[in-house]
Amino acid sequence: MTERDHPPEEPAARCVVLRNNEEQYAIWPAELPIPAGWSGIGGPESAAGCASLVERRWTDMRPASARTERPTLETGPSTVPELVWERACHQPSALAVLSDEGRLSYAELTGRADRLARRLRESGVGAESVVTVCLDRVPELIVALLAVLRSGGAFLPLDPATPQQRAIALVGETGSRVIVSGSEQAPMFDGCEARIVDIGDAATPAPPEGREGEGGEEGEEGQRPVHGPRPDDLAYVIYTSGSTGPPKGLMITHRSLTHSLTAVARAYALTPADRVLHAAALGFDTSLEQIFATLISGATLVLAGRQTWAPTDLLHRLPEYGITVADLTPAYWQRIVSVAERDELASLRLVIVGGEIITSKDCRAILRRIPGARLINAYGLTETTITSTLCDLNEEVLTAPDTAVAPVGTPLEGEHVHVLDAELRPVATGERGEIYIGGPGLARGVWRQPALTARQFLPDPHGSAPGDRMYRTGDLGRRRPDGNVEILGRVDDQMKIRGFRVDPAEIEAALVSRPEISEAMVVARARENGDRALIAYYTPAALPAGGEAALRAQLRSALAEVLPGYMIPAAFHSVEELPVAPSGKLDRKAVPEPKTAVPWTGADDRPVPQGMALLWGQILGVDAVRPHDDFFELGGNSLLAMEMLARTRVIFGIGVSQIRDLTRSLLRQPMLSAFAESVRQARAGTLAHPEGGSVDFAAETARRMPTVRRAAPAPDPAHPGDVLLTGATGFCGAHMVDELLRRTTGRVLCLVRASDEQDGMERLRASHQRHVHRDLTSDRVRPVVGDLGQPGLGLSPERFEELGATVDAVYHFGGLVNFIYSYHDLRPANIDGTYEIIRLAADRAVPVHFTSSMAVIAGFGPAGVHQVTESTPLRFPEHLSVGYVESKWVGEALLHKASEAGLPVVIYRLMDITGRRGTGVMNTSSEMAALFGFIARTGLCPDIRLPLDFVPADDLARAIGHISTRLPARGEVYHLTNPRSTLLSSLAERLRKQGYPVQEIPYTEWIAALVKYAAGHPTDPMTPFVPLFVDRCALADMTVSEMYFQGVFPEFTRDNAERVLRDAGIDIPPVDAEMLDHYIDYLQHADYVRPVVSRGTGAARW
Repeated sequence: MTERDHPPEEPAARCVVLRNNEEQYAIWPAELPIPAGWSGIGGPESAAGCASLVERRWTDMRPASARTERPTLETGPSTVPELVWERACHQPSALAVLSDEGRLSYAELTGRADRLARRLRESGVGAESVVTVCLDRVPELIVALLAVLRSGGAFLPLDPATPQQRAIALVGETGSRVIVSGSEQAPMFDGCEARIVDIGDAATPAPPEGREGEGGEEGEEGQRPVHGPRPDDLAYVIYTSGSTGPPKGLMITHRSLTHSLTAVARAYALTPADRVLHAAALGFDTSLEQIFATLISGATLVLAGRQTWAPTDLLHRLPEYGITVADLTPAYWQRIVSVAERDELASLRLVIVGGEIITSKDCRAILRRIPGARLINAYGLTETTITSTLCDLNEEVLTAPDTAVAPVGTPLEGEHVHVLDAELRPVATGERGEIYIGGPGLARGVWRQPALTARQFLPDPHGSAPGDRMYRTGDLGRRRPDGNVEILGRVDDQMKIRGFRVDPAEIEAALVSRPEISEAMVVARARENGDRALIAYYTPAALPAGGEAALRAQLRSALAEVLPGYMIPAAFHSVEELPVAPSGKLDRKAVPEPKTAVPWTGADDRPVPQGMALLWGQILGVDAVRPHDDFFELGGNSLLAMEMLARTRVIFGIGVSQIRDLTRSLLRQPMLSAFAESVRQARAGTLAHPEGGSVDFAAETARRMPTVRRAAPAPDPAHPGDVLLTGATGFCGAHMVDELLRRTTGRVLCLVRASDEQDGMERLRASHQRHVHRDLTSDRVRPVVGDLGQPGLGLSPERFEELGATVDAVYHFGGLVNFIYSYHDLRPANIDGTYEIIRLAADRAVPVHFTSSMAVIAGFGPAGVHQVTESTPLRFPEHLSVGYVESKWVGEALLHKASEAGLPVVIYRLMDITGRRGTGVMNTSSEMAALFGFIARTGLCPDIRLPLDFVPADDLARAIGHISTRLPARGEVYHLTNPRSTLLSSLAERLRKQGYPVQEIPYTEWIAALVKYAAGHPTDPMTPFVPLFVDRCALADMTVSEMYFQGVFPEFTRDNAERVLRDAGIDIPPVDAEMLDHYIDYLQHADYVRPVVSRGTGAARW
């Protein structure tokens, strides 16, 4: 045990046991006066004796007033779910939750939460029962947390990244009988007796006749829910690092939570106009403040991704989502400020720092970078329900005398903050003392640990009412002359590491549980950059065969199984014996400074290890990284690891499904060589499941086709009425909308992901303006809110059937276009979505027009087939190696199969589609635009024979419009490409003509430069396409990009395409100097590449 588990005096001192009128207990120094409202019931005796008495007597830790059924005296909403429900009644259509995964209005949020709450109650959830919630940072997480509160139960929030052993232990300790999770998280709880409720099944949208959310469970009556919790019921249990080893669970009631959240919402001046970032770790209470303070204020909660956005990601997301309020740790803000450019931070009106001490210097840097924003320092603990004090950090506060550290301010409304001496007397202003916090925000206590609760939650002799309690924080501080409190350090060994609260005893206990370790001590050490890192010292019991290096790897891997990532030491050092102070305790100040010696083993010049070495060097600020260098021993920490993983994901194209396993691999094996191998496996989709990377093409195309019928009314392809278009918000789809308006007489129904039809129409108009440069005004264009990646296209069965019965043609342009995701990541939208299109069209034999890619024939070249016609059967998918191309191959194969079953089908294979004739508009999210920009910015062009095959989007749309309304759909394939293409060297020449100092260099040198550039420019448009240039093909000794060089890519004929283009009077313009100059001019005008200021010689500098 440490000092903070005992009252202020020496452990040998005598104590008494006190009890107040609420039958709450406390262990109190015998020599101190007993505060008002408390009475002695035991002692004086030893601390151990008092603890034993408390354990026997305090069997029900609820306050006495909460143990009996009595009518509530509150006249208005008194719990968080009631406050959110009230917001939903007043603003049902307002946006409550926004994320990359979707959005929820207040009506949708409360409606889904109500349905899940009913399900939970049916499962036996009620007051004081704990429900585990383990979900990623997605809208369903917010639904689940709110549902548990509405059910009357209390939630235990667990981050899906929690080690399995730890998660199972916490579920068992809380007696949780129900776990709310998704299918991805459910395997974590194998072996638990608790019942798993799948969020995907439990909170699905209600039938359309329900008035979702506006009346909650009571529907049209508009009355407050009768089954909700009472104020003194338990709201949640949350675990913090334990000072005696195991983590401890804190019990927070609805009364404390509601008090804290309403106070901070007022202090932050949150309104429905705000968009509040949710980026806190999911297993910590700051996460709950970010969620529920936002929702009770009617604001919009913006979720920062399944894997929390790294600083460089966040800089782009802030303006994209219009985020106005952000609460991040000082370390995160320091990183943001150091890399921010231009106006990425301009949307912020409120910046909140907290979680650890921050210097005034760092605060001033934030204010300089975000002028006009309000900067607040927040302080509080889990035991005091999140936030207890706030300080507005303006110039006056930061420039006051003796202000090296930013103060934490003054108490929130109703809270009491005392700075006391060893006899629990207030110290004078400016003097150092220990901080105690009292007031309505106090936790009920520690889960199933009444003696520990009695030691830490003490009688408050300075409280506002007899019987009040206060919590001993263990923080040292002082009250400044201006009334603000300042934190100066700790009275015990507890520490804050990048905002996370860490008790070293818990890590030490995990270390000594290993048979290889005799003793262990964990300390925090400051690094040159000011960051604090955990260092573990140990005396080994026995060395494994591999010596010290093998033991360190084993220890790191073992700790990763039982501790969160932020608690794993950055370095491990073996010592003969641990230093001991005269008191007999371990002397944490006497350990030597760590020194790391790593043998030189030579550099690895393969693209992935080379790129990772460059990336680590830039992130960690070191000149060179060797294969056996350890990320954490070089100075890495959880925040830098987040940034490194984010850049790795972008640069090397790691699929979303692999990120969590890649994170775990870094914690277990943080050496460069090992991590580079993990990256390679993650690229292939095999990191977690080695059998999951390859695609079984035979199985993927073996789906049973629906029966093709000729139900009435028969579609009229020559004079179509209503048509369905997918991908309408994409580049090609936006141009196809115009063509369909010219060629058809009915509605152009556009499948679009959106929160509702109004939002869908806004997205269609925005994409039309962006890609076509024209307003979309026709009332014949109608959004169909759905999702290609969902069963039934995300539509109700009735709507799906209605579309199949009314449309005369389907133009399937949609899909997830990503050249770096694995096939398995793209499968839902690109394969399942295509199958759903076939199913929709089958009943009336509605023609399906499918846009594919010329890349589906790339496998023919490596397989030795050098010419492909439009009638050549598809083959050789095993050579493709790119998930997107593989998905197009399978989509084509399914449609050929449907065609053989009688469905009218046409397939259009495309190269690069560019803007309308004469406009020069390019799709700036395409790999070709990225290549243009990269060459212009760096002055480096690879000396390769890469064809540039561009077809203007209006010519493409006219061609498809002509074919679809004039020719029968019998499974034909059209190679809609440019017969007069050019080579990449022509682009280099045109750039030089415009003054860009472009030089052509050998391909291998260019690849090395590309990888280095991407490592330093993670947000550059070219960075996501790096895998195309570094990935090796599955069955050929070449990179993916090399498959497309002249001489490797098969020659192809375009007889079908030439015939229809001639019939339609379409003459595709050549890719010549005029066309290339148009594109360069457009990219300059769009600020995609900068115009040349002065004409010089030599390569551009970057």
